[in-house]
Order: sequence, then structure tokens, then C-alpha cells
Amino acid sequence: MSDIDEILVKSLTGEELNEHEKAFLEEWQKQSETNTDTVKKLEKYWSHKRNVNKDSMDKVWNTLETSIDDEAPNQKIAKKNSFFKFYYYIAASVTLVLGFVFYQQYFHTDNPDGTDTKIALVSRKNAKGVKRNITLSDGTFIKLNADSEIKFPEKFSGKTREVYLTGEAFFEVEKDPKRPFIIHTGNILTKVLGTTFNIRAYPEDQDVEIALVEGKVAINKESNSAENTIYLQPSDVMSYNKAQDKITTTSNVDLSKIISWRSNQLIFENASFDVIVKKLERWYGVKFTISNKVNTQGGFTGKFEDESLEMLLNKISHSIEFNYQINNKEVIIE
Repeated sequence: MSDIDEILVKSLTGEELNEHEKAFLEEWQKQSETNTDTVKKLEKYWSHKRNVNKDSMDKVWNTLETSIDDEAPNQKIAKKNSFFKFYYYIAASVTLVLGFVFYQQYFHTDNPDGTDTKIALVSRKNAKGVKRNITLSDGTFIKLNADSEIKFPEKFSGKTREVYLTGEAFFEVEKDPKRPFIIHTGNILTKVLGTTFNIRAYPEDQDVEIALVEGKVAINKESNSAENTIYLQPSDVMSYNKAQDKITTTSNVDLSKIISWRSNQLIFENASFDVIVKKLERWYGVKFTISNKVNTQGGFTGKFEDESLEMLLNKISHSIEFNYQINNKEVIIE
């Protein structure tokens, strides 16, 4: 049994995790949205499986014992050790559910006729400093920003068209009234039929932001149910604060600044130096090392288009006093 299996078993059964195990589980969940969803599904699944009757447990144990005997004939297991049996029953359940979730997530989708078709998810991941255009099998156009990843089927089938985004992307969704287009960004679901919009959902950022250019979108948190659905109209911007678990919507927003990255325009509006550094690291694919604290005194405002990192830093340093050195992919601020 792998480390993550053992930690999940302990967590599900209420056994206290040590600091190393807590950190391991937290890091494992951060690795992908699938891992985060898996933990949620396991917790929900296990809440319904706590009261296992003796007959069911014996059946599971007998099956498991046979499997263990086949793999290790010389290993002796005391069948009547109830704690040992129950621990392995949990482990078996976790493994089965993990397998089921992985199988459903990556290889199956429902067809309109009720049959299952195996599909594979394709991943497109941009490094920092890289952007790319993607056209999906249904004709949907996606511009993927730097330091971002999107996963999608090679070919859509079934009643929905679903993709998984980490980072930022601009979508021009091909209209298909019979098959809504759904974007998964953490625990936010964005559902559309044919729409143009921008999503920014970097894991390290405090907010998830959705800006609607054309059409209409429906947004749900954690589920695809009709309850608590938020509908956006053109020029609306929805912001979800992760820490506060709070959604706010703003209307009649000038979206040109939000989607300026599509035309290689870098815009700062009253931005702190921390915000500037984060954007520049993604934009140019560099790493900042800051030896002295830089004070923006209210923030920096500026607009740049197709400029080199050196030219940009030179202009910013005239407004915000700092010295810099560029050493390959490292920028040293002093």
C-alpha cells in the first residue's frame, strides 16, 4: 500500500495525522484538481460506509484474504483479528474508490444512448513566458496564458463538453445547444453553450476571476446543480475569494485590461511590487530575487506592449526606485 493510501486510511478513520503526513496529504492535493476532488469524494463515500455490518465485512475480508494468499502464500494472517481485518477492509475500499474515481475521471463519459466510451484526456501545459493557441475537436478556440495548463478529451462525446483549467485562458466556445461546455477550475464550474470569456484561476492566487465578453455563462461552486447558480451577462466579472469562500459580481466592467494579455499587452493599475513581480515572472519566465524591500508608495500604473524585460524594468525603476541585474533567468533586485 502506498504512502498516500495509508494516509488516506488514517484520515478517513479519524486517526490523527502527524505533521509529516499532514504536509504530504496537503501537497498531494495541490498537485492536481483530480487529487483534491478524489479526497472530497472519498470523504463523502466513506461517510456512508462507516456502519459496515459483519456479514458484508466478512465477505470483503474473504475476498481480500484470497488475494493476499495468492500474492504471498507463505504469509500467515489471523482471520479473527477484527482490528486487522477492519484496517485492510478500509484500505481495500480506499483503493477501490481511488481506482473508480480515476477511471471515471480519465477514461469514461456517458453517451446519449447510455453506453460508455473510453476517452483519453490530453494535457497542454505552458511554462512561464509561453502562450499558445488551442483548437478543440468541436471548434472551440482557447488561448492559454503562461504558467497554465488545460486538460481536455481528444474528441468530445456524451451530453457535455468538459475541460479542466489551471491558470488563465481565454475561451471562444463553439455553440452547441445540446451539449453545454463546462470548465472545471478547482471547485468552480463554469457552464456555457457558446460564449467568449476569460478565466484566471492560478492555484497560488487568492482569487478566481471570470470575465464575460459575449454570450452568457452559469457559474456554480463545487457542483453542477441549479442551486445557487450565478449568471453573468457581457461585461460582468465574477470574483471568487478562496480564503473567504465568497463570490462577488461586478457589472459594466471595462474588460480590455483583463484580456489585454491576449494581444501581448501588460497593464498595471495601481499595482504593488509583489503583484508586478508575480506577473513578470509568469510573463517572461524568470525568477526574481529581492534583497531589499521595494516600496511602491500607493502602487504603480503603466502599460507595456512587446517590450523586453530589460526595457520594462528600466521604465518601472524610474517610477519605483530600485536597482536590478538580469542574470539569465534570474532578476536580482537590490
